Amino acid sequence: PELETEGLARDVVRQVQQARRQADLVVTDRIELWLDGNPELLESVKIHQPYVANQVLATEIFSGQDGYHVTTVTVEGLSLTIGLRVATN
Repeated sequence: PELETEGLARDVVRQVQQARRQADLVVTDRIELWLDGNPELLESVKIHQPYVANQVLATEIFSGQDGYHVTTVTVEGLSLTIGLRVATN
């Protein structure tokens, strides 16, 4: 189970990185990140939140849907909505 949650968190990171590229963000931009969707994915991110935040340069990770760039993706067959915007801090 620990490896499964870590793998899901890594897949979420890949999807967030793709969303950053689609939003034309600069590689060094820090972001505020919103995640919504499948509870299993959200729990995996929660367990590995420091890793996820560090990898995607998120100053904060929120539950729900918000942000300037919002997209819905599938991770391991599970739905995830990603919202992000450049952090103001």
